[in-house]
Amino acid sequence: MNPDWIEGKLAFDFSGATGGVARRESEANPLSCVDFCAEYSTALWLVEVKDPEGTPEPHAASAVKGALKELLNDQLLRSHLLPKLYGTFAHLVLLGREPRGSVRYAILIGLSSLTAADRTMLRDKVQRVVDRIGPKIRYARHWPVVEVHTLDSWNATYSWMTVTRLP
Repeated sequence: MNPDWIEGKLAFDFSGATGGVARRESEANPLSCVDFCAEYSTALWLVEVKDPEGTPEPHAASAVKGALKELLNDQLLRSHLLPKLYGTFAHLVLLGREPRGSVRYAILIGLSSLTAADRTMLRDKVQRVVDRIGPKIRYARHWPVVEVHTLDSWNATYSWMTVTRLP
């Protein structure tokens, strides 16, 4: 397990990444960036993690409740998800590392009670903004594709890029 691939209590397996995995947050300051940028042969994966269930006790219950409230009133979308997507793109452009192929914006929410309908609602809201205003990659044919997952749905979908909850 690579310690650079851990966010909170979630450990990612990016071992199949062909172009490396970067944590851009500290070097991009004051821009906000996603938690991981993982380059695979088929796409650049921008991975943002929100893990309220990983909050230590006695604050776990309030973290879960707060995350659900942020999700339903679009605060998560406005304050975290969109600024981090756009900050990451701006930072990559400033570095001269503008993506030249497909981009996947994967949002992993560590909230087992999050329903498929809630995930779809959030995905559609983020994708609608991306489709209308970008970022459109100059060298690619497609807009970034947005996905929203829980830990279980991520692991069911991506057996080659699993996530494990640490004790």
